Amino acid sequence: MNLLNKIRAIPKKKIVIVVSIIFIITILILAYKIFIYGHYVSTKVIWAKPTRVADNELIVKGNISDSASGYSGYKYEIVNENLYLKLRYSIANKVNPSGSFQIDIVDNDLKDVKKIFLQGGQSEDIKLIWRR
Repeated sequence: MNLLNKIRAIPKKKIVIVVSIIFIITILILAYKIFIYGHYVSTKVIWAKPTRVADNELIVKGNISDSASGYSGYKYEIVNENLYLKLRYSIANKVNPSGSFQIDIVDNDLKDVKKIFLQGGQSEDIKLIWRR
């Protein structure tokens, strides 16, 4: 029995169930990405300012100019005495209802940081928000 005959031997009901499950899982993953996790946004739509910069602590507050976006998270990286802060936004919803944010970072490497940049989705999209 070749492969084609084996596939034909599978009941159509099982195929429909498997395809439906794959489709539903794909939709759930996309919905999570859009409504919960979000995506990195351009620095042109964000305003932010550090409110506390210490040897091992950084607090940054800000907002986004787009009212339909809800703050969903951040990622930061320290490279050559520069801190790059990337902000994620999703479509505003009950989980991420507002575009305003306050980020508290505690890291011993902050004592070496001389400049803080916001970074958008692209590595060349950066905006200086603080320098020592």
